Amino acid sequence: MTLVVGKVTPHQIIMLADTRIQSPRQERALPDIKSGSLKITFVASNVAIAFTGDPDIARAAIADIRGHSTGFQAVISILQDSSRESDNEYLVGFAGPRRLFHIREGRANERRAAFIGDSAGFERFQSGPRAASGDGAAQATIIGPDVRDQALVIDQLARLQSVLEDRTILSVGDFFTVALSDGGTFRFPFVATMFFDAESRLMAPDGSAILSSTGEKRHRFTTWYPRKKGSASSAFVFPDAKRAFVFYQAEPLGFANQCEMFDGFVGDQLADEIERRIGIRFEVFEIRHP
Repeated sequence: MTLVVGKVTPHQIIMLADTRIQSPRQERALPDIKSGSLKITFVASNVAIAFTGDPDIARAAIADIRGHSTGFQAVISILQDSSRESDNEYLVGFAGPRRLFHIREGRANERRAAFIGDSAGFERFQSGPRAASGDGAAQATIIGPDVRDQALVIDQLARLQSVLEDRTILSVGDFFTVALSDGGTFRFPFVATMFFDAESRLMAPDGSAILSSTGEKRHRFTTWYPRKKGSASSAFVFPDAKRAFVFYQAEPLGFANQCEMFDGFVGDQLADEIERRIGIRFEVFEIRHP
């Protein structure tokens, strides 16, 4: 299962998704954080597709699109066929004009807002972040560059993060991606979160903290995106722990389902090592606690 949420605003389309992949055959097993996948990809600069269901079926649909056309009717038709023949569902965003479609069971319905995936996860998303417990935990999120509807995007992201942190919703979790269509093309923005005076709430599926804390219990988490425009890859970076998880595509236009972990590098050194090992140059985005 998964959770993907899409929304059309006066300026753009916002799409958000988690990265956890959990096989129905291993429903009770804890997933491996590195076995996940980005569930949003760009098949053209103005077309974003997200899926829930079987990753192999979704990849086959993307390959079919890649072999035919990224035009409106072709994309819709191929995904209708895929959803008719499986339990997969899709959200498709077209950047210009701004249109969002929910595709399931062979039908495509245009929506202003939609979700696919775990219904309990979406209910948790709708309820939003809960008040912090009495430990004074706080966090601040930065998103950029030049993001329109910034308050709305941060609100949607905070709602998704609250689902990722909820251990009662096992089928949604791990990392996240945010796709925006501002300017008529889709892109992934940079996202950075600073955590203040709190133990890590970003946990691996086995319950262990992904990032280490300083003596002051402060953490930083950033997402980096490739220098090459339209590449649906992401680096999830924990600078205090000197650890990063990089998800990248095994084939053009596909979903980024390959993951490499990097330890002991930060900043430009991390970007250099990522490029050396997997051939993708990421833009470096760093923040510091005040």
